[in-house]
Formats: sequence, structure tokens, C-alpha cells
Amino acid sequence: MKSEVDASIELARPGTEHDMIETASQEYLRQATAALERSDVRSAITISQQALDAGFNHPLFLNLRAYWFEGQGRHEDALRDLEQAAGIAPNDVPVLNALGLALGRADRMQEAQAVFDRVVELAPGFPPGHFNKGWASERVGRRDVAAESYRLAIALQPGMAPPYAHLAALMALQSNWIEVRKFGEQALRLDPRQTTATIAITRADIAEKQFEGAIKRLNELLESEHAQPEDCATAHILLGDIYDRISEFRKAYEQYTAGNNLQRMLQKARFAGPGKRTMPIYLDELIDYFTQNPNWFSAKRETPAGHNATEHLFVLGFPRSGTTLLEEILATLPNVSTTQEQDGLIAGVREYMSDANGLNRLRMAKEDELEPFRDAYWERLEQHGIRRAGNIVVDKHPNHTAKLPLIVRLFPTARIIFCLRDPRDVVWGCFRQRFEENPTNFEFLSLEGAARMYDKTMCLASLYFAMLPLSVHWSKHENLVEHFEEESQAICDFVGRKWDERMRHFAEHARSRFIITPSGAQISAGLSREGIGRWRNYRPYMESVLPILEPWVKRYGYSPS
Repeated sequence: MKSEVDASIELARPGTEHDMIETASQEYLRQATAALERSDVRSAITISQQALDAGFNHPLFLNLRAYWFEGQGRHEDALRDLEQAAGIAPNDVPVLNALGLALGRADRMQEAQAVFDRVVELAPGFPPGHFNKGWASERVGRRDVAAESYRLAIALQPGMAPPYAHLAALMALQSNWIEVRKFGEQALRLDPRQTTATIAITRADIAEKQFEGAIKRLNELLESEHAQPEDCATAHILLGDIYDRISEFRKAYEQYTAGNNLQRMLQKARFAGPGKRTMPIYLDELIDYFTQNPNWFSAKRETPAGHNATEHLFVLGFPRSGTTLLEEILATLPNVSTTQEQDGLIAGVREYMSDANGLNRLRMAKEDELEPFRDAYWERLEQHGIRRAGNIVVDKHPNHTAKLPLIVRLFPTARIIFCLRDPRDVVWGCFRQRFEENPTNFEFLSLEGAARMYDKTMCLASLYFAMLPLSVHWSKHENLVEHFEEESQAICDFVGRKWDERMRHFAEHARSRFIITPSGAQISAGLSREGIGRWRNYRPYMESVLPILEPWVKRYGYSPS
């Protein structure tokens, strides 16, 4: 599905920035502009290529050639041209809009968002700029910003369908099914090809148990010539959810498998194959390193100034272990700021956790060497509206489990809540859920991949807990669901806060937020036991991976049956 709106060529006209570039050929410029005026983009591209070959690096010519490169699948060449064009004309809205899109396609979403911020600053009346800012903001987890951007795009151009479709999808994250239908149906009235809207409305159908209509809608999407492969993968997963709800577990498994196989085919070139350092390979490297260095954290070290244990909490575990539920419960407490999986550790991981040399340097690093990475952590969270001053910062990110050596060096007095859940439910949950594409989530597209990721992650976590000086509270998902007040009280005691009646109403609070993980709909519905032991419905399909999980089932005290 093509989410972004590319209006760069239609609006590419020489303005004040262009007028200052004296080296460009005015005749080439006149001809290219005239071709655009009569909507002859092909001729404008040809003229621009001729001008560039003649040595005239005007931003309009570079923008048009980049457009041609995109059409040829030469995305790196397109990005190079657009970066050059933006260097020549840093206030050129069409060039910046095209650059933001190219950065997004290159998975440089933070940079794309910054570029679109500049686009809407320069051209507040340019609807595609607001839409594209929403698109980029959504991809980096700023869904509040995304929703506002989509609404601004609609206010400026009510006849543009994509903002309605994306608003419908965002409303689905809040389980606001009335708004889902309102925005989704308007998107489809404007453009029946808006598959994002179709999927959002289908989620409303499923939530409201209108299964017959949902199945019909999804099958029509799968048969549509407009559906992109990503849409079809999602449709299969949603069909799996429907069949799961009506206890047709074989059909559900077949649909989950079909969706995951399709997604795996689409993502394999990015995350697997010869020469790729996959996430399992990386985890094996960490396990080998720390097995050989059991005294890695042996020296006494200073506690960095200004760091208070009661102000900083990491919620870790494995995806689908209940980390988001716990985060949303804690978010109801006063003066608590949660990260919602915004990653502040990127700079530190890049510096210290890429290989053995980096881990050796992390082991020996002095406080003045680590301080810039603490600052980078807090600055990145601040960029996402996460306020440190006066708050407990709850950094919830299951993928941070592998980063515990970095966490303990940067924030040695931070507390850790480690979430546990029946490993079989965890692995089944990872397999049946659609996640954002990244190297970790790619492994969840097969049951074996999910099981082996779980096994490696828990092996690594066990090494860490044996060697690192950590203040840890273990939280079992099942206990939190079945004995909410008792378990939430224990968590409050660990965090250093009084239990609050508002914690009971976490679901209502969650509906006012945009939860970026797949757990959003379940959490908005409140506590439920239906996910406990769900793996048993699919036991025949999990037989090959149960031996991988059996040691962890025993270790964490779950029933083997």
C-alpha cells in the first residue's frame, strides 16, 4: 500500500530559490516548466536529464530526474539527487517534500519527519505536506502528531482520501469504532481503492462480532487488483483472528500461516539470506561473548550524578509477555511518563553493542565517556514528548532485554520489571500477530523462528541476571490478570509509589492514548483471561517447537500439560 502522497512534480515550479541559481540554463528551465504546465511530465524529465548532462544542476532538474529514478526502482540514486537539490535550495517545498518521501522509503523515518516539519512550516497551506508529516510521524510512533496532521490535511483538502483512511486506522488503535467507520467510509466514498480504510472497518466488524460481513470484506480485498501484498498479508491475519474467535482453529492457523508466509516473502531480502547478520546470529554472538566473560561486570563503579532509582524504570521481557499491559497500568499513576517503545538507546547500542570490541570498551568506559550517551538517551525521549522532570520515566521495550549491559552501565540504579508469561502463549502470540517490520519481528513469521528467538533471548537474559547488579521485580502476566490488586500493589511497592484506584481503570485511560503495539485493542477492552492457555487450541501445529520451549516452561513454573 502506498501511504505517502507525492505532490512534488505537480507543484515543481521555479520560485525565489531557483531564481538565485545563476548557473542553470534558462532555456532548459523554460522548456521544463512549460512541459510541466501542460502536464507533460515525461518531456520535462527528458529536458531535465539533458540539462543535468550539460552540467546545469538546478533543483528542478534534480527533482525531476529523481522522480524518474524512483520509477526505475533506483531509490538510492533518487535520494542522492534530492539531497543535492535540497542543498542547493533548502527552502524549496516540492524538493523537500520529495526528499522526505525518499528518506521514508529508505527507512530513515526520523529524518523524514524532520523534513516534513520543515515542509509544513514553509507551506502551511500545502495538504500533502501535512499528510506526509502524519505518515512519517505514524511510522516513528508519534501517532498523536500523526492524527493532528491528518486532520489538518482534511481541513485543507476535504476531497483527499488517504488522510481519512489513516485516521480510521488510528481510531482503530483506540477501539473507537464509531470514528473508525466515519473516517473509513468517507475514505472509501472518495476512493474505493483505499485498502487502509477497508482494513480499519474490518477491525471494527471483528470487534463488534460482525464476522460474516468481515469475512466477505476481507475476501473481496484479497481478490482486488488494487490490494498490495502487505494488504493481503494483513487480510489473512485478520481472517485468522475471525476463525479463532469462532473456534475454527484449523482455518485460523491456515490463515495466519498464509499471511506470515506472504510477509516473509516480502521481507526476506531485507532481513535474511547469505551475508545477513540476522537477529538470531546477533543473539548467539552475545551469548558466546558473555559466556566467555562471566566476570564482565566485576569492578565497582561510581554512580553517575543526578540519577535516582525511583525516577527510572525499565519494563523488559519478550514481545507478547504483557509488557504493554503493565506499562498502561503504570501510566494511570500521577507523574508517570511512559515511552511506548520509543528507543532512546540507539546511540549507545551503535557505539558499544555491535561487536566484542564495543562490549570490551563498554566494560571499561569511564563516566565521562558514558555521559554523552546518557544525554543522547534523554534527548531522544524528549523529542517524543517524554518528560523526565518530576516524573517516573517508565521505559517499556521488550527488545531492550538484550541491551541490559548498556542499561546497567548508563543507568546503574534504574529498576527493572521483567515480564513473564507462559512461553507457549508468548510464541503463539508472536506468530499470530502483525508487527512493524524489523529484524526481530521478521523471525516471528514462523513458529520455529519465534520459538528460537524466545529461547535465545531467555538464555541471554539468564546470563545477564547472573552477572549484572540489577534490582529486578518479576511480574507474571497470568498473576496480574487473575490477582490484579495484589500484583499491582507489589509492583507499586517495588516502584516506590502508592497503589492508586485509577489503576483499575487502565483500559479507559488507554483508550485516550495511541498504543503503538498490537496489544492496543485487547488492553482497551480491559483484563481478560481469554489469552491464558490459548496456545492449547493450536497444540497440533506447535508440536515441533514445544521441545524448544519446554525448559522455560519448567523454569518459570508453568504446567507442562
